[in-house]
Amino acid sequence: MSPEVPASVPSPRHPWRRRILLFGVLPLCILVVSVKWGLAPWFVRRHISKWVAQRTYAHLDIKWASVGWHEIRLYGVSLSDRAGRVHGTADKVVVGFDRPIVGAGKPAIESLRIYRPDVTLTLEPDGHFDIQGLLKRPPEAPPRSPNPMRLPPTFDIEGGLLHFNTPYLMTSFGTIDAPIHVLADRYEWKIVEARAMGGRASLSGFIGRNGEKSWSVQINVADASIREMSRGTKLESKNLEGRLNGFLSLGRGGGEGKGAIGAGWIDIDEGKLIELPVLLSVFNVLRLSLPGDSLVKSCRTDFRVLDDRLHFDRFYVLTAGICLFGDGDIFLASQDLDLNFMPRLIGELPVGIEDVRDAIHPVTDFLSKNLLVSVAVKGTWTEPKPVPLPVPVATKPALDLLDWMLGEVIEK
Repeated sequence: MSPEVPASVPSPRHPWRRRILLFGVLPLCILVVSVKWGLAPWFVRRHISKWVAQRTYAHLDIKWASVGWHEIRLYGVSLSDRAGRVHGTADKVVVGFDRPIVGAGKPAIESLRIYRPDVTLTLEPDGHFDIQGLLKRPPEAPPRSPNPMRLPPTFDIEGGLLHFNTPYLMTSFGTIDAPIHVLADRYEWKIVEARAMGGRASLSGFIGRNGEKSWSVQINVADASIREMSRGTKLESKNLEGRLNGFLSLGRGGGEGKGAIGAGWIDIDEGKLIELPVLLSVFNVLRLSLPGDSLVKSCRTDFRVLDDRLHFDRFYVLTAGICLFGDGDIFLASQDLDLNFMPRLIGELPVGIEDVRDAIHPVTDFLSKNLLVSVAVKGTWTEPKPVPLPVPVATKPALDLLDWMLGEVIEK
C-alpha cells in the first residue's frame, strides 16, 4: 500500500500586499505619527522660543504644541523676563495660517486667538509699562528679515485676566473677551468689558510697540465694592463698605519725561467710610462724635494725576452729622499726604449769609467765627497726622462748603 501523499499547502494569495503593509504602510504611519506628535511639536516649541529669545528681552516657555495643516496650537504658554519673573501665562494659543504649513511659499498668520491669558501690567518708575521693555528689540538681536511674518490686524482674547498695577491703582480685571487691534506702533483695545472689584468695568487704550514708548488707558468702574477694593491691603481690617463708581484716565507721551499724567473722579454713596484713617483722624483731632450709623451719605473726589503726585481738586464727605470738604496732594514716591479739610461745625446758617457768597472778606469772617478751625493732614494714607489750624483765609474747601450750605449743587 503506497503511502498517502499530504495535500499541498496553497501559497498565500497576493503576498505583495502583506509586504506593502508591513514594510510600507506601517512604517509610514509610524513616521507620520512620530513627526506629527513628536518631532514637529518639538521643532515648533524650540523654534518659536528661540525666535522670541533672540528678538526680545523675554523668554517664552511652551509646555506642548500640536501641528495641523493650517494651524499651530501652543499649550501652557508663559512669558517671563531674563530674571525668571513671569509676566503672563495662557492656557492655549491658536495660530492660524492662510495656507498649509508644509508646502510651497511662506505662510502668513491669518488669525491669532489666546485662551484664558493671565497678564500682569506694572507701571515702572520711568513711566513705561514692564511689557514694553520686555518686548523691546535688544541691540544684539539678529537683523530684521526683509519679509517678516507679521501679526494679523487683530487678535482675540478669550476669558482673560488682567492685573493692573500702578501707583494710582492696583486691581484685577477678569472675564475679558476682546479683540486687540495691531497697528504699526501700538496695540489698541476699545471699550473692553470686564469684571473688577465686585462690580463692572470697561477698558480702553493702547500700549506702544516697536520701540514706541507712549501709552494710554481709560478705566470706567461701576458698582464696585469698597470691601473688595480694600481686601489684601492695610485697610482690610477697617471694615469699610459701600459701592463705588469712578473713572480714571492715564497716559504718557513718547518723550523721555518720566511719569504719567491724567485725571479722574470717584463717587461713593451710602458707604461706611468713617473708619478710613484719614477721615477718622480729622474727627478725632476735633474731638467730634461720629455719626450714629457711621454712614457716609455721599463722598466725591475729583483729582488730577501729575508726574509726582495725585492732586485732589475737590474731596468732600457728607454724613448725617459732620461734613468735611478738602483738597490737597498725595505724593507718589513717599506716599506722604498734604491735605486740608474744612469741617462743618454749625447747624443753621446765620441771617444774611446768602449775601456774602461772592465777597471774600465777609466769607472769611463768617468762617473764622463759625467754623473756627481747618485740619491739615500730613503723614501717610494709613498713618495720617492731623493738625488743627485756624481759618486764615477763604480756602477752596471752605468755599465748596459755603456753596453746599447755600444749596449749590457741586458739579460732577
